[in-house]
Amino acid sequence: MKIRSILLSALFTCCAFLIVTYTACTKDSCKDVLCQNNGICVDGNCKCPSGYGGTNCETVTDPCVKIQCKNEGVCENGACKCPAGFEGELCEQLSITKYFGVWQGKDSCSGGSYAVDSLVISSSPASNKSARIHNPAGLGQGYTVTGELTGANVITIPSQSVATGITFKGSITFSTPNNMVFTYAVSGFSQDSCSGTYNR
Repeated sequence: MKIRSILLSALFTCCAFLIVTYTACTKDSCKDVLCQNNGICVDGNCKCPSGYGGTNCETVTDPCVKIQCKNEGVCENGACKCPAGFEGELCEQLSITKYFGVWQGKDSCSGGSYAVDSLVISSSPASNKSARIHNPAGLGQGYTVTGELTGANVITIPSQSVATGITFKGSITFSTPNNMVFTYAVSGFSQDSCSGTYNR
């Protein structure tokens, strides 16, 4: 019985020795492998995340991998393609905001010419492409119409009532962020078709 215990003890000791020896002799194939860009070493080779390649994941294979477009923009070939109403490198800017401000101009109408002081374009809660136009046609700051950016540089103002019996419609076309042509028609107390040139 004592001999059996000694033999079992010797067998366990030999097994433990073999395991330690095997482990010590087995080389860690990932020990000297440095994977970049969150790559993971598997059996001595880097497994690269999507958008990266190369021996150590050092090469960018997708030009969009580091670009995070905003406002539902989509990256294509390394650049953000923005949805209507947004612009900027990452689609971070509302397109219409570059036209906000106080404008001065002169309208030439079927009934004569008028200097227009302080036409104001500002934000509208209607949508991210909408704007309020205060003092259209020089009617006064109490009069406001709402338009929407319908092209890269055009605000369209659909027909709408600005006061009892007065209807207004038109469009604003920007040649630059600081120059525009305002074309409109007013009906009600009189009929007038106008085109004005404005700057900021």
